[in-house]
Amino acid sequence: DDAGAFTLSQFKFDQDKTRWPQFLESVVNVLSQAKEQSSQQTNDEQLQLVFCISDARIQQDREAVARWTREALSRRQLLVMLVVDSTDPTQSILNLKSVSYPNGKLKVEQYLDDFPFEHYIILRDLQALPEILASALRQYFEMLSSSS
Repeated sequence: DDAGAFTLSQFKFDQDKTRWPQFLESVVNVLSQAKEQSSQQTNDEQLQLVFCISDARIQQDREAVARWTREALSRRQLLVMLVVDSTDPTQSILNLKSVSYPNGKLKVEQYLDDFPFEHYIILRDLQALPEILASALRQYFEMLSSSS
């Protein structure tokens, strides 16, 4: 518990923005290289799991982000977004709206309606992170066993 609390205390989340498409491209490529290197030693089919910890404010090309998450899945890489959410309801990702102007008309929808990560967990209490990760891993292994 102390190690987890210390690790969490080191998170700053003070970047102005994350370059999501470039980040995901790097993750997918690094995982693919690791898989290639280890597959030279064994013939086992590998599945890879990545937890991305963020406030999930994806402001760039969300379609490019969605493409990379689908590409990862096609390479048997599961990207799970751990959304560190605010406990203040006015700042919560669950209450964010997305505004667009298709064909010159105002369109307002929930931010998460077209969220580019298929798999995500909303985390408000950082103390619950170990239990959340354990639960996510259990579900991941259940998914693996049911697909094989």
